[in-house]
Amino acid sequence: ACDNVHAVKPFGAIDTPAQGGVASGSNFTVWGWVLTPQPNSIPTNGSTINVYVDGVYLGHPVYNNYRSDIASLFPGYANSNGASGYFYLDTTAYKNGVHSIFWTAADSAGNIDGIGSRYFIIINTGNDAARD
Repeated sequence: ACDNVHAVKPFGAIDTPAQGGVASGSNFTVWGWVLTPQPNSIPTNGSTINVYVDGVYLGHPVYNNYRSDIASLFPGYANSNGASGYFYLDTTAYKNGVHSIFWTAADSAGNIDGIGSRYFIIINTGNDAARD
């Protein structure tokens, strides 16, 4: 059973990289979005959204970016018009191969939840490849 009417935790998704997708380069853009039910909100500076790769905390995404699909699907949420965020990932710091990524988010009431997780593949060549 699903009871979205009484849901209280933040929710959202990671859009890139795709599940099993390929990432490369020193400035790969990870995209995702986060919302939380009213009356709570997510700080527009993204300070309560955390990005992890291979279980290691890397920082916060740049948050509060407009996405028309999210705004129209979830009207009336505190962050409906700025639910999207991005994070620049330096994939050259990692060995080529399979890695994991996930986000967590906390809202103004202290509710915390995971916001997507997936495995993706890093493939760098030449000067962009991580060294042992």
